[in-house]
Amino acid sequence: MIIRQITFLLLLAFSSMSLYASEIMGVVVWGHVVNLTIPVNGIVQKTNFLLGDRVLKGQVLVVLDQTVLRANKNKAVQALAYSKEKLKEAEAENNRSKELFERLVLSHHDMTMSKINYLKVKAEYQSQLHELSQVNWGLQYSVIKAPFDGVVIAKNVAVGEQVSVNYYRDPLVSIADNDQVAVKLSLNTVDVQKISLGKKLNIVINNQKYVGKVSKISHSLLEKSKYDVLISLNVKQMVFPGKMAKVVLD
Repeated sequence: MIIRQITFLLLLAFSSMSLYASEIMGVVVWGHVVNLTIPVNGIVQKTNFLLGDRVLKGQVLVVLDQTVLRANKNKAVQALAYSKEKLKEAEAENNRSKELFERLVLSHHDMTMSKINYLKVKAEYQSQLHELSQVNWGLQYSVIKAPFDGVVIAKNVAVGEQVSVNYYRDPLVSIADNDQVAVKLSLNTVDVQKISLGKKLNIVINNQKYVGKVSKISHSLLEKSKYDVLISLNVKQMVFPGKMAKVVLD
C-alpha cells in the first residue's frame, strides 16, 4: 500500500514537472521599431517631441535649420530659368541652321557647330534640373516625420546640435509601432522542438490570456545551446514592453 502511494506521488511529481516545463517565461517587447535619422548635414533647429510621447503618422519630429538649403534652392531656381531661356534660343538657332543648310546657304561645318552648341546648352539645362532636384531632396529630408502612429522609445537629439552624414551616430529618434508587440523568450534544444514558425501559442500577461504566433526562431548569440524566439501578439489594448509573460508551449 505504501509503495503504491509513493509511486503515485512520484508520477504526480513528474507530471507536474512536465507541465511546468511546457510553461516558459518570456518578456514583452516591441514588435516593430524604426530608427530615424537625417541624411543631410545641418544644425537642429527644432524638436517637437519628448521621450515616451505618443506620435501620429506624419507628425513633424525634428527640423534642421533650412536657411542655407532655401538659399541654394533660390539660386538653383534662377539658374534653371536662365538655362531654360538659353535652351530655347539654342534650339531655335539649331532649327534655323538646319533650314539654311537645306537651302544650301549654310555650310555643313556651321550647321554642325550649331547642333553641338544646342546639345551643350541642353546638357547644361539637364544639369540645372538635377541640381534643383538635389536641393529639393535636401529640403525634404531635413525634416523627420513619424512614419506611423507610435511611441517614442529613444531620443538622441537636441536643438543646436550638429548633424553630419560623415560620422556614425545613434539614430536621432526611435519609434515603436503602437499596434505591434511581441513576446521574446529563450528556449533550449528540447523545448524548441515543440514550436514552429506560424504556430499559435497561448500566452498569459498580467492574468490576461492572449494568443500569439511564432514569428522568429534563431540561434542565440549568447548561448549556443539556446534559441531566441519571438512570438507576435495581436492585441486590442496596449500591452507595455517589459512585462513578464507566461508562454504555454504544448
